[in-house]
Amino acid sequence: MGKIVCKLKTIEPNARIFVVTPQLRGEACDKDIRYIASELAKLCDMFDFTYLLDMTAHAPVYDAEMRKSFGLGFHPNPMGYYAYALMVANYIDYVIRSNPREFATIPFVGTSLKNPQGNKRIYSKNALFLSLSKTKITNSMYLLKCTIN
Repeated sequence: MGKIVCKLKTIEPNARIFVVTPQLRGEACDKDIRYIASELAKLCDMFDFTYLLDMTAHAPVYDAEMRKSFGLGFHPNPMGYYAYALMVANYIDYVIRSNPREFATIPFVGTSLKNPQGNKRIYSKNALFLSLSKTKITNSMYLLKCTIN
């Protein structure tokens, strides 16, 4: 995993990377899952702009009872994938709202553009203007749309 993050950071040092731990299963393997989560936390500490989504602490236990409604064998069923997607999206939303300055320049990652003065015009070959809008999806989740004109 460290090699993958290192390669991504070599390609784009300012990329924001979210690393997700496995969910607990309510079984003997939970000790191993907790160990993996602690190692992934150490990995995230090694790189700038790398965030841990710790599903061992902030997600329901994916036990036999939960698999009855949300599972299809080992993997989730469509409803389970949807529920997991909502958990991950809300967790990412929480991380972004908790670290707004670290995400303020996201539209410029991977470009040579900088925007030190907020939403003002940037002059290069073309004049660009950044505008952000948000659309409410649920009570706690929004879709952010970035437009560069």
